[in-house]
Amino acid sequence: MRKLFIGVGNLHRGDDGVGPFLAQRMAEEGDLALLGVEVTPHSGEGISLMQLWDGAEQVVIVDAMRTGKNLGAIHRFDVLADVLHSGVFRYSSHVFGLAEAVELARKLGKLPKSMIIYGIEGSSWTFGEPFSKVVAKAAERVRDQVLQEFGAVGGKVGGKAAIGVAVKKTAKSKKVAPKKRAATRCVRIVKTKASSV
Repeated sequence: MRKLFIGVGNLHRGDDGVGPFLAQRMAEEGDLALLGVEVTPHSGEGISLMQLWDGAEQVVIVDAMRTGKNLGAIHRFDVLADVLHSGVFRYSSHVFGLAEAVELARKLGKLPKSMIIYGIEGSSWTFGEPFSKVVAKAAERVRDQVLQEFGAVGGKVGGKAAIGVAVKKTAKSKKVAPKKRAATRCVRIVKTKASSV
C-alpha cells in the first residue's frame, strides 16, 4: 500500500510555509519513513498534486488556510466525506490549487481510498516573511496527528517514542544517541465540514 504525506505551500510566504516546513521536518526526523510513508513538500499546483497522489491508497496533506477562525486553529477534512469548496485553500498563486484538485479527482474517480487534509488557520501571506509563532505551535500539534493518521499511537512509532536525532559535529565522528521528544499533549482537533467554511 502506497502511503503519502504532502506539505503544501510556499516556505517564503509567511504562514503559507507551514505545510512544506512540516514535510521537511518530518522527513528529517524519519518517523514517517519507519511507517512506510513517502514525504514531500509541494507548491500546491493542482494538476501536479493529482499526479503525485495517483496510485496512493492513503494520503495526508497539510496546508495553510483562512476561514476567519482564530489564528492557529486546526481543521481536519476527511475528503471522502467532505466537499472542499473552491477558495478554502486559495492563498497561493495557483488558480487551480488543492481544493480544485480534490474535487476534480472526485469527479474523475481518482481519489485515494483515504485522504485527510489538515488546514492550519493563517493570517500572513507576505513574501519573505516567516510563519507566525502561533502557526508554528499548531504545526507541532498537527505533526502528532499526522503520525496517528498513519498508525502511530500517541506519538509512538513501532512501540517506541517518536524521536528526533540530536546532531553534533565532532572531530572523532562519535555515534550520537537519539534524543527523546517531550511527551505528546492531547489536542482537540476541530473537524470542519467544508460546506460550513
